[in-house]
Parts: sequence; structure tokens; C-alpha cells
Amino acid sequence: MKFEMSGKGVVCNVYYIEKTKLDELSELVSETGPGLRELLEKHSDYIVNVSRGFFADSSLYQFKCTLSNGEVIPKSFFEDKIVKIAEEDDDFMELEDIRDFRVSNYTPREKDISDTQVAIIEYHDFEEGVINIDIPCENKTKISQLKLICESVDGVGPNGEDLATRATYGEGAVSGEEYEYAEAAIMEVELDGARYTLPEARFQRSHSRVWLWVYDEETGLHNLDFFGSQALPDPWVVELEDLKLEDLYEEFDQDFSHLERVHKFFNQQSLSWIKDNPTFVAKYLENNTEIKGYITSAPQDLKLPDFSSGNIKLDACTLLCMFFEAFGIIGLDPKKLSEMEEFDMEIFFLKTLTLGNTSLLASIKQSFCMHFNVMSVVSLGDEESFQEMSDPSLADAIRFVDEVLSDPDASFNQN
Repeated sequence: MKFEMSGKGVVCNVYYIEKTKLDELSELVSETGPGLRELLEKHSDYIVNVSRGFFADSSLYQFKCTLSNGEVIPKSFFEDKIVKIAEEDDDFMELEDIRDFRVSNYTPREKDISDTQVAIIEYHDFEEGVINIDIPCENKTKISQLKLICESVDGVGPNGEDLATRATYGEGAVSGEEYEYAEAAIMEVELDGARYTLPEARFQRSHSRVWLWVYDEETGLHNLDFFGSQALPDPWVVELEDLKLEDLYEEFDQDFSHLERVHKFFNQQSLSWIKDNPTFVAKYLENNTEIKGYITSAPQDLKLPDFSSGNIKLDACTLLCMFFEAFGIIGLDPKKLSEMEEFDMEIFFLKTLTLGNTSLLASIKQSFCMHFNVMSVVSLGDEESFQEMSDPSLADAIRFVDEVLSDPDASFNQN
């Protein structure tokens, strides 16, 4: 049986973590992963799941049970069942009866925050979300006894009201007017004597916030740090792309949003993965409209240029192509690249040639500079040096070579 909840709701979590540990984790967050949330889930001292999405005491959500034969048991079945029981039993005044499908858990939280810890509040307010979970039961009689296990968002810690409640319920992040002041967050489903923890709701769009609460020695309380919240490292979550070969169709780069997805996929791969997956790389080169005119149809045996030929463009492109091949980008033709029009060279960015992988671009750029005995150069003027550029063009690389060869004091020219 598949249990599904859907509708409007809130996902809210509170993470308690040592301030020094958060500072360490912040250095690890990157666009390719891990995201801050992933690190907090692994390293927080305590996590309070305030709400997984929906509230039992709200009309803004629906749930249903779908049997393997396709039969659907809707939420109304359980509500109608309770109404009928109430009609037949004058003593049944409260919904929190053993026969009700909603049960509240008033167990206090295990921990509250300490003075050396900070709290990070995660909040997602969505209009359309869904929770799905498979439950091993097809017996309709047992399913009729299904219960929603709830926890109040106005919870308490081991010593009374805790920070998780003060920073969420107390601040109106949950249980607001727009949610009919609902407080019973649905956390689990109980069926046939077993409880099943619900996953968080999934949604496409939401109003999301992340807040940082820090200890204030003057007040002896944790308070919202607005500027600290803004300074938390991004991204919060890194979503891994799943790219198939057919996604690298002819002229795939003409759809900008799709190209971003392709580059994100390659950027999430390691340098060793790129070398071990030549089929993906070849497909990218062959079907990219910017690149396909500059690849060779036959194997080539590139020779290391000594830069004495007088053809700087060809020698520079040859050296670049050798580094590309060393990192798994095979098939670029240095002669074709060197014969490119000047304007085209200016807008032919190395990021495109390196699949959008920032580590690959940095490695090739570093190797290219080190060949000329240039370790690092910081520009003193308004223009960035080649080493400082985040996405240099082919023209920038050739200019760099020309500058080195034109400098009689450059160590490369002393040999």
C-alpha cells in the first residue's frame, strides 16, 4: 500500500551545533557538494524536526492510501468514520480517542541548546508538496485502523520551553494564521502495530529561509543573528544531476537551461571520472555547436612545441590540446583552433572546452602556466592576469603566451 499526503505545508528543522564546528564545516561547502544541510545532518549535536510538511489539525492537506490493485482509500473515509463513531457515542467528545486516526505525542525533546552552540533554523513554506511512503499492508480492515502520529510544534525541552520552540513557534514560523493556527505536525503513520517515520515533503517551489541564532552573553539567551544568517555559506543543498548520453543530443548547447544542467553534471564529477568516461566527453565535443568544428576526425600525435616556430597561436593551441588530452578531453585540433577568427577566439571560453568543470579548468590553467615557469601573477592594474581569470578565453591564453615570450627577463626565456 502506498500512503500519500499532499497539499500546502511547512518543512521546518532546527540544528544545534558547536560554533567552532560550524566554522569548520563552512569551509567545506561548495557548489559541487557537500551543501551546508548535508554537513549539518552529519555533524550537528542535536536536530529537532519541527515539521515534516503537514498538520493533522489543518484542512490544507489531503492523504490517501492506494492499494496495489489501484483501489484508493481517501482521507474522507477516516474523517467520516470518526464522525459516525461520535454520532453513536454521546461520550465521545474529544477527537484524541483511541479510535481516532490522529494521535499526539507529548514526549519532551531530549536536549536543549548550550551556550557554546548555535542554532540554525531551516524553513520551507510551500503551496504544493507531497509525501509518499510504501507500507507493507494490503488489508483494508487493518488500514481502517491507520493512525497519524503527531507532535506539537509548541513543544518543550527537558527543562521546559526550549530554543527550538522559541525560534520557530514563538516567531510564527510555524502555526501561523495562513495554516489555520495548526500545531499538530504529522511525523509518523501507525498501522498494524508498527510505526513508519514519514520523509519530508517534496516540492518544486517554496518560500525558504535559513536563520542563525547565537548566544548573547548580556541577555543569557540565544537571539537571531540577522547578518550571521546572511553570511552562512551557500549552497544549502546540492542536488546531484543525473545525465544520460542521449541528453548530449546534437546542438544541446542551444538550450541555455539545458546547457547549465549539462555543465552542472560535469562539474559534479571528479577528474578521474572524466578520464574514465571518454564516451560522455566525446559526445559533448561532437554535439556542442561551439566546439564540433574544431575537433579532428583522425587520431593525432601531438608534439610538445618549443615556441621557436614563430607561430605563437599554433604553438599555444598545441600545448593546450596536449593538456586537454592529459585530462581526458581528446580530439581537439590545435591547427583548427589556431586558425579561428580573432573575434571568435575572444568569446571561445576555456570553460566550454573543460565541460564546465571548474576543477578541470583550474588544473589545465595551472599546468599551462607552470609550463612557462609562471606560478602566480597578481595584476597591479584594472585588468586581471590570466592566472586570476575565472573563465579565460582562448585569446587570453594566447596573449599570456605572447607576454611571456616577449619578456626577456621571464625564466622561460633563460633556457
